[in-house]
Amino acid sequence: MQLITGDTYQTVDSDVIAWQRAYPKVDVHQELLAMESWLDANPSKRKTKRGIKSFVVRWLTKAQNQGGSPMAKSYKKPDSLRS
Repeated sequence: MQLITGDTYQTVDSDVIAWQRAYPKVDVHQELLAMESWLDANPSKRKTKRGIKSFVVRWLTKAQNQGGSPMAKSYKKPDSLRS
């Protein structure tokens, strides 16, 4: 994801796994792609290196609270992601 400085933020696998566990109704990978597109289309609203994770969590929380991602509802989680 493009940051306000022009640098790129790359998610790490451990964060993605944590987000998948925290937001079971959300297709985290799809939402990350949507965030990337949104930040590309809204350059004045790009985040700082310090604020990008908060942005991701707010986005995923909103998606979870709105019923999740349509594809995530039919997705069967691997045993390693089940709590």
